[in-house]
Amino acid sequence: MIFEFFIGGFFENNRKVTYDNNRLLCYFGRYGLLSTEPTHIIPIDDNEENWLKLLSFLESIKWESTYDTLICDGTQWTLDAEFKGVNIHCYGSNAYPPDFKVFLKRLNKVIEHER
Repeated sequence: MIFEFFIGGFFENNRKVTYDNNRLLCYFGRYGLLSTEPTHIIPIDDNEENWLKLLSFLESIKWESTYDTLICDGTQWTLDAEFKGVNIHCYGSNAYPPDFKVFLKRLNKVIEHER
């Protein structure tokens, strides 16, 4: 399974979440930088309800590969996810798919629930 999500920008907080051996490695940074070591590690139970809801959401989305604007500064994000027939590779710069906030909410529930 591959799951990697990044969101941030030079003048913003930067966050990266990566799946690795049944855990989520979470990185935090500022001013265009990320920590080199995870700021926290979240064990993942494959049967946990919030994790299953996130995976189900990822199975249902039909996002474009790129969401972009002509604005050069701001927030950039990437999402790479590959599992059970899911193959998502998306990028955005100051633009988002319509249900992006739903994705963030589901991801945050996994992270907050497991802390």
